[in-house]
Amino acid sequence: LLSDAVQKSPDTTMVFDIFTPAIGSICDAADIGRYNFQIQSNDGSCYQNVHPSEMQVYDFTEWVNLHPNGPANIRQFSLGNNPTFQLQFPASHNMDRWENNGGRVSLGRLGETVTLPLPTVLAENLGLDVPTSDEEAISIPRGIACGSPNEVANDLMLGGSTFGRGAFDAATARAQTTSNVILDAQKLNVWMELTLKAPDQLRQRVAWALAQLLVITPSAVEAAQRRMTEAFVAYYDIFVRHAFGNYRNILKEVTYSPMMGEMLSYVNSKSTAYIWQQEQRLEYADENFAREIMQLFSIGLHMMHSNGTEVVDPDTGTFVRTYTNDEISEYAKLYTGFEPRQRRGNIEDRMRQANMNPIDPMKLNAQTHDRTPKLGLNGQYIGDGLPLCSDIASQQQLFLKAGATYRLLGKSSLPQMLTEPTSWSSDDSVRSNIDRLSVTEGSQLHQKLCGGSGGSCSFKGVVTLDQDLTCNDANDPVCSINEPRILEIGSSGVFYEYVRPPCARLAFYAHGKAMATYGEDFYCEDPSVPEGIVACCQSGNGNAAVSSISTIVHFSGERMAFSDAVSACETEGLDVCLDLPTDCVFSNSCDSSVGQWTRGQCSVLAKIDVEGRVAVVHSLPQQVPNANIDPNIRQDTKSFFQVQWLDENDASGGSQPMSIGDFLANYEAQCANLGCQRDSSDNLCLCSTTRIDTQAIQDSSPSTSEVLQLRVGAVDPRSNSDMIRTDLGNGVAMYSTDGSLTMDSIFEVIDSNGITQWRRNIKSTVRIGSTNSPSISFRNAPHMISFTHPELRDVHHEVDAALDHYFYHQNMAPFLAIRMAQRFGISNPSPRYVHVMSKAFREGKYLDGSSGKSFGGGIYGDMGALVAAMLLDREARSYILDKDPAHGAMFEPFLRYLRLMRSLEFEMDEQNPFITFAQDLQLSIGQAPYEMPSVFSFFLPEYKSQDDLGDADLVCPECQVLTGPKVVTLMNAMLSLIKFGFDQAYGGFGRGTDNGRRIDQRVVGNTGFALGENMYSPGSSATAADVVNELSTLLTSGRLDSNKSTLLRRVYRETMQQTGDRNVAMINVQQSIIASPEFHTNSISDNNLGTRPAPVASTPSDKEYKAVIFVMLEGGYDSFNMLVPHQCSGNLVEQYESERGAIGLTDQERRLVIDAASSSQPCSQFALHPDLPIVHDLYEDGDLAFFANTGVFASSSMDKSNYFAETPIQLFAHNSMQRETKVMDVFDESSGSGVLGRLADVLTKKGYATNSITLDNPTETLAAPANSESPDPVIVSQFGAQSFNEKPATEIFDVHNDIGKKLNDQSDNYSSMFGESWSRSFVGGVDEAEQIKAQLDSAALGDHWPTNGNGLTRKLGVVSKMIQVQPSRGTDRGMFYTSLGGWDHHRLVKQNLQAKF
Repeated sequence: LLSDAVQKSPDTTMVFDIFTPAIGSICDAADIGRYNFQIQSNDGSCYQNVHPSEMQVYDFTEWVNLHPNGPANIRQFSLGNNPTFQLQFPASHNMDRWENNGGRVSLGRLGETVTLPLPTVLAENLGLDVPTSDEEAISIPRGIACGSPNEVANDLMLGGSTFGRGAFDAATARAQTTSNVILDAQKLNVWMELTLKAPDQLRQRVAWALAQLLVITPSAVEAAQRRMTEAFVAYYDIFVRHAFGNYRNILKEVTYSPMMGEMLSYVNSKSTAYIWQQEQRLEYADENFAREIMQLFSIGLHMMHSNGTEVVDPDTGTFVRTYTNDEISEYAKLYTGFEPRQRRGNIEDRMRQANMNPIDPMKLNAQTHDRTPKLGLNGQYIGDGLPLCSDIASQQQLFLKAGATYRLLGKSSLPQMLTEPTSWSSDDSVRSNIDRLSVTEGSQLHQKLCGGSGGSCSFKGVVTLDQDLTCNDANDPVCSINEPRILEIGSSGVFYEYVRPPCARLAFYAHGKAMATYGEDFYCEDPSVPEGIVACCQSGNGNAAVSSISTIVHFSGERMAFSDAVSACETEGLDVCLDLPTDCVFSNSCDSSVGQWTRGQCSVLAKIDVEGRVAVVHSLPQQVPNANIDPNIRQDTKSFFQVQWLDENDASGGSQPMSIGDFLANYEAQCANLGCQRDSSDNLCLCSTTRIDTQAIQDSSPSTSEVLQLRVGAVDPRSNSDMIRTDLGNGVAMYSTDGSLTMDSIFEVIDSNGITQWRRNIKSTVRIGSTNSPSISFRNAPHMISFTHPELRDVHHEVDAALDHYFYHQNMAPFLAIRMAQRFGISNPSPRYVHVMSKAFREGKYLDGSSGKSFGGGIYGDMGALVAAMLLDREARSYILDKDPAHGAMFEPFLRYLRLMRSLEFEMDEQNPFITFAQDLQLSIGQAPYEMPSVFSFFLPEYKSQDDLGDADLVCPECQVLTGPKVVTLMNAMLSLIKFGFDQAYGGFGRGTDNGRRIDQRVVGNTGFALGENMYSPGSSATAADVVNELSTLLTSGRLDSNKSTLLRRVYRETMQQTGDRNVAMINVQQSIIASPEFHTNSISDNNLGTRPAPVASTPSDKEYKAVIFVMLEGGYDSFNMLVPHQCSGNLVEQYESERGAIGLTDQERRLVIDAASSSQPCSQFALHPDLPIVHDLYEDGDLAFFANTGVFASSSMDKSNYFAETPIQLFAHNSMQRETKVMDVFDESSGSGVLGRLADVLTKKGYATNSITLDNPTETLAAPANSESPDPVIVSQFGAQSFNEKPATEIFDVHNDIGKKLNDQSDNYSSMFGESWSRSFVGGVDEAEQIKAQLDSAALGDHWPTNGNGLTRKLGVVSKMIQVQPSRGTDRGMFYTSLGGWDHHRLVKQNLQAKF
């Protein structure tokens, strides 16, 4: 290794970088962690291991100013009597000072010759000539490699090549040269730079709103744990790119994002069929993304009208739900087969998994993707509305019509979206036997694909035909085919693949043909589908007997329908083989991935499980061994799917139709009555099927809605000269060959989203049972992917079709309108306003009435149109609505801080241009970019605060983090920014030049210790009124009323009288304004009813104290591994083992047994998780109890077949289930109250002095019932209490007592309710902070308490202290709530639970 390093070192032999272990070597265990050791190289030289920074050359310009003890401590080395450029790191210093303090720029190693494209400042510091252009700055040759999407090169003139001034570091799997603190900060550095300085501010603002909707939670992705930057900014860039684009593109990019795939655990998810085939293990698709993309990203929980109001079921009076768990389970199968891309160069790479690329869009694997039909929203299958693949095959050369798409393959003919043997393109001996379809030079198709002129081509990555092409040359093979696959462009050696448009197959069909592959797999195929290859035999028997493939097909691998195969054989006097030949006449040039047509007969059976789901089984001739039948359609298949069963009145063709309910109620007997058998693998009902196709619409004047109920789509018939168009009225047109209404007629309508739809007038039904016997029927289910030979093209089409289910859902527009309005300052948008935005989204355009300007491209889903409607509609711009008490919103906490910086013209120090925060903003104020705490973002859109807003049934999402501790923290940070600049003194968020050590030297208006400051100045001639008016405009949009403006002018004048300093006077006005409700909300507050009452002093209690502590394990906590059936009646233990499978506790692990014989449980003994011995001991000592079988069940008869009607709770939404856990009021008997809030209310009424405390955030758990006499809950930070506005002794002005309280006096009923929420939280939070701080300071934890605890330990430490001081707080019954995150185990459930326990 050392010799290798010596050889590769460019200019110096003094220092070598060695990375271990190298490929093919491993570290000896005894050497790990060693340092200062010596190595002798092969030439006899001796080298000593040193610190990586040894002999490194640095620019110390910044460190001179940052040194804790002042600049002289560094300057002495160059300015003293014995100047030197070599510095020795003091042995007395901890190495953290070197790693974390920063302030230096690495230039290279001593002795190296380095060509540096330096930024102006650094070049001048070094006394070098400054480059005058990019070309002059770039002096080294560079290679080209793809970066992250839309990545641009650094601007070297702006310092883009220097760390800390535009360039960023990236740790790799082999080395880390930058501290964790800096790596963690980089993505926020980038975000702040763009947010404050980018010219496209509205785009950045929309991106921020979208990022809070389509959330990545850092705790759930490895990129955060590995402190990566690029993965996060690349994901965020999706929203920047498409802020004014189309939301459909956002949904697709998010779906393919490896970050989202990891967070919601569908990356590497595999189909049930694949896992069963490979491992003989039953596993179902992961449901996380399938649920969240509906609930959080697109349509929400309840059906909505266009104006956002929820649809009510007239029979039950309840809201109509958008989906059930059936839809979640079906869509979950769609997200199987997603896999991460392989690692590659030029992107940040620190992932543990070798194949985990966190930046590039995921790829799809057709083999592991589920192939079954998928029944989705509104009773639509994925594939409904698409033409049948058999209809596409019957069209005249669809590949030459406008819209046909071709993808460039380059010099290799290996397809990317289609399947064929790799040897056809990679093996020279095979390639010579492959006939490729060649596009004749000079033809119209050649002109389109060549793309050049003058005999040269300019090939494009994707070519989509913009017009219909003709092809009439009898000698051109392209003119004779139905559908191409791979095409060579003339003799160029360049290939394209044709991407057939999406189409659907019907799962059940008649007259099936037995198919045989050269790999000896067999299956049954629909003869009308162009999915087989041709092999011809003499007289229909024996093995294939074709001497030259070119005499039968136009190119190798050509697919065709059965009738075309028959015609092809007849041209040579041959016939499609009757038997099932498995040999290949052309040796290794045959395609074994797809079957060849035979005349063998076969059929499609339905396997029905006890829940009414169906699986497809192919019945082949008896001579085919079961082992050779494709496992996806073999009798032991586990690939069940939902079907739409028809009731007795809608069944087709049977004289004794029955409902599926009647069938399932007496499954065994009815299975026999239908003439079905029991399959040998699962003992389930295996039935013959009859497909019945009928004319769906008989009326010659159908309505648009009737046409849209047709499920089979059609190819656009307008370019088909054989079709006659007839206008039927009602917005419906019909196409047919003779003008008559038949099953083959095609209807044309425009749906409610403005999309033209084509529907074929056919209804396809599957009947089980004969005509004269009992029968059940269901709609013939479409599927987009072949059961037996999937093509990647069709997998991509299926994902696209599913995304369209969400995108074109009636909820999509109002859902997104409400979410965006909330992020832009209107928490409760009116129905009219939502309708305006929804209309703009659907129509893709918005016309501004005042300017006459139109926005948007006229395409459904246009974000630009929605944003324009949101910002330009009269409800967004009317100042009159500022006086509506219910209008507006509480601003987001982080945006308040950011708005202060922007409004006061904040600038960073030239030597430290990037903003780095000294605090964890997510913990401090509840919000920070890239730090969303859960998939629900920072706050719930439906959150209702426990105050006047909540009482008025108004939501206030931001109020979820409007707590006393967070209010005090945010206010302290903003006050510090105003008074001292971007510093960390007195609660500031910045990093001061002395890291806050010399806090006693801070003076209001002196920013000498700050790395950035506000540059706003009103001018030397500005009066008090001028200053107040301008700052009111900048900070409150002019919403301050005359009374508050008068108070502010008085502050300015009094400061001038006391100090004579205009700057300090201005600063005091700024301090005052940010305390007002008008700064924190976008509405007007009328605080005119006098001072808010001070907290009442507590009377110490002498009663015995008791407390309840509620610890919420947030996420999808899995209790089935905590409390496990052990000795039970019936088959409960067997059921547990069967359902839990590999993630359940084994017999050996169920060793902590507890007795439950005295309970009414079905088990006399339960087992606890083996890592919970303390829980076991507490139970055995009588100090712990379990509440089993409790929760959201509304009745004892509720099960998975009737839960939808039996409980009002949305069982398949985390936020709903978590809320119900906290509330425990399934019958809504005390609406709005929580379980501990009701307990406190009862105890209060019984004469106890109660007190409720929650850690960090408000919670429904402590919400009291209406008219409760119990005190309001108190919110305490897990970090204790922080005093408000601690300040230097020299500062005279006290913002809280001098004016803050007055600005937040009590308000009347016509004042902003959002403003009132702020005022109560601010004034109450400041008062509570002082009280709680004093109480916590007086309490101490025992010696047994961890000194460096975090998470739950830290929170329970605060609870313990609060319990100690409860007597002085005057309470004898306490209610505490806290939470612990990280229990939403999307994968590795058993291992993660073990670690948690």
